[in-house]
Amino acid sequence: MSRQRLELEIDRHFVAHYDKFYDVLLIDSNGFVFHSIRKESDYNTIIVSDTLPTGLSQRLTEASGSPLFVDFEYYRPSDEPAAFHIIPVTTRSSHHGWLVFQQSLNRINTILTNRRGLGRTGEVYLVNSSGLMLSESRFIKNPIILKKQINTEAIGTTGSGNRLIRDYRGVMVFSSFEEFELLGTSWHIIAEVDEDEVITVYYDRHVEELADPIVEYISSSAHQSEPYRRITGSA
Repeated sequence: MSRQRLELEIDRHFVAHYDKFYDVLLIDSNGFVFHSIRKESDYNTIIVSDTLPTGLSQRLTEASGSPLFVDFEYYRPSDEPAAFHIIPVTTRSSHHGWLVFQQSLNRINTILTNRRGLGRTGEVYLVNSSGLMLSESRFIKNPIILKKQINTEAIGTTGSGNRLIRDYRGVMVFSSFEEFELLGTSWHIIAEVDEDEVITVYYDRHVEELADPIVEYISSSAHQSEPYRRITGSA
């Protein structure tokens, strides 16, 4: 089978079985990318060279014996954040290279920015182990993925929790958060809604339960104070 035919079959197999990934790279033992689905600027280059210093290039040599996951970072050939699943290709005791699956943040971001049922101020977002947001903010118009640093109590707490805190905007929110492991790296998933909205929604749903006793109390107080007003008025 010719190389051209082989590459076509690889592309078809990728589209049929691994379409959730952004790209697949075939890299030889010297770090040379000899096949890529998307044929971006990393194609036909030596990816471990100093001209392309990335988490991928730095960790390739670490993955000579077992698979590795490289967390999301800005990847220049794709001009967007990317994560990588590195799988070493070996036969017996010989190492031949790596099979690398590239993952985009677009799918994850699409899921998290679907805010149906989250009210006016609710949002769910991801934060990586460096405290950088991995999804776009509901409240900041400009792109902030891997740019916005989060230093709230939600990030400073290990495990999971629910509490009233001040969020990355300086606004008081009810926050639910959980730290979890993903292929050897730690992420936080955080769900928050503004305190003002929670209180307002609660009042709207219980207005009769809250208003009627208040009106009754005020009316009763006014009636009880009537003799006092008559006495003071006649003095």
